[in-house]
Amino acid sequence: QYKPLDAILTDAERARAAELGLILSSSDDTTIYIPVAEGRAQGTAIIVPTQFEEQTLFVLLATDRQLKVTAAQAIHTQGRDALENSPAYAQVVGLAVEDLPRPEGNSLDEALARGLYKAATILRLRLKS
Repeated sequence: QYKPLDAILTDAERARAAELGLILSSSDDTTIYIPVAEGRAQGTAIIVPTQFEEQTLFVLLATDRQLKVTAAQAIHTQGRDALENSPAYAQVVGLAVEDLPRPEGNSLDEALARGLYKAATILRLRLKS
């Protein structure tokens, strides 16, 4: 069973994201999914878009109850190995959402890492602030 939680970001949350090096707009509003068992939240999952060249890609980030990353991956990859097997995913598993590094480059792996950073930042803003 999942409980959806709207992540419609406020101006204050967008300003905090900017302080963290991430510019968010209303197009980044999303839904956080919270798996629930026996009345208790078990973690979170969030899907966000990221850009690479002229493409919109989607990444999924899942966490445990303490908001440590348990899984990260691209979705709707159409069998593209570079999307399915990016090292960006393994690099964040086990990290707390506030500890994900902010990516700087322009490669596909950096674009995926930017999406994961965006997802982690939204979780951080919505659930830890």
